[in-house]
Amino acid sequence: MNSYHQPTQPHFDTTDSDVATALTYVRAVQLRLKTDRRRAFASLQDLFRDGEPPEAPLAGRYGGQLLAFDIAPGLTKLADTMAAQWRFWLGKTFDAPQRMGDDIYLRTFLRRTRRFAPNYQNYIDDTPQTWRVFPFRTTLTDSIVNTSLPVLRLDYDLPINPRLSVARTMDEIVQLADGVYLGRAFVHWWWGRWQPVAYFVLRPAENERVV
Repeated sequence: MNSYHQPTQPHFDTTDSDVATALTYVRAVQLRLKTDRRRAFASLQDLFRDGEPPEAPLAGRYGGQLLAFDIAPGLTKLADTMAAQWRFWLGKTFDAPQRMGDDIYLRTFLRRTRRFAPNYQNYIDDTPQTWRVFPFRTTLTDSIVNTSLPVLRLDYDLPINPRLSVARTMDEIVQLADGVYLGRAFVHWWWGRWQPVAYFVLRPAENERVV
């Protein structure tokens, strides 16, 4: 990785990293996003490429935090504004034996956005404030954009998900350190191209803070 976003060492190495080091890198990128989004995204791309596939299957509940969006000028600003106002996406759950999982969202956010998927009914009670929604399949495979990089892929193309939105998305996850995972979300546009549109962090739910 380039020197402008290195807080501690010239190259992030998952084989020699601990949780504190991994989180230091992620927080450095968060700071860079406030002043130079282009370089911050370059840092995120580098950090993701330096990751490894998860050492063990993800199982149970993981807290999540969105780091950055890069969709399109108008949509990126809207997504950034919504994410800044409140954490509407709170993480994921994983069922390792079934190779399945789903996302955790604030109920208030989903109620406001129901008009975009009025026929979707798969709202699973989670907590008084959250629902579990949008199931996905998990597979260890190569990245869709870096074919030499093995990742954990989360595929939302399931009949139960809204066909024009959620079913056209996919996540990839790599491990930065024990219990620290970096993810990137993709959208499959109607003209046939997969585009990375967001980066996020996952950590086991027992951690008080995600980042």
